[in-house]
Amino acid sequence: MLLRVMNGRAADSLHGRVAVYVGASTGLVIFCAALTVLDAERGHGGNIQTFGDALWWAIVTMSTVGYGDKFPVTTEGRFVGVGLMLAGIALLGIVTASVASRGTPSHRSPNPCGPTGWTTGALTNSVNGA
Repeated sequence: MLLRVMNGRAADSLHGRVAVYVGASTGLVIFCAALTVLDAERGHGGNIQTFGDALWWAIVTMSTVGYGDKFPVTTEGRFVGVGLMLAGIALLGIVTASVASRGTPSHRSPNPCGPTGWTTGALTNSVNGA
């Protein structure tokens, strides 16, 4: 329901839709990773024993900060960590691409000769010495 309302408001721009989907996907991935690592780590003597610990670890890992205060000790937990690291790198790439694309014009140059103002014939004539 919330996603539908947010998507309706952001539907007028591609950047708005991307932001909604990236935000919702990030939240879902963090929540699922926290639950998975908590299930894997609880009772195995590691330092992730509560949902708060797992959520903190997931956020720090996905943001690629990695403080090191919380870390998985089981093989399953470490696999979740690797997946979360890859998701964090992908998220940074998407955000960077989205921000970079906002600074570029999304339309073609109004000059029919191209952005430099040279036509192909003029360029060919100048190269051939005519």
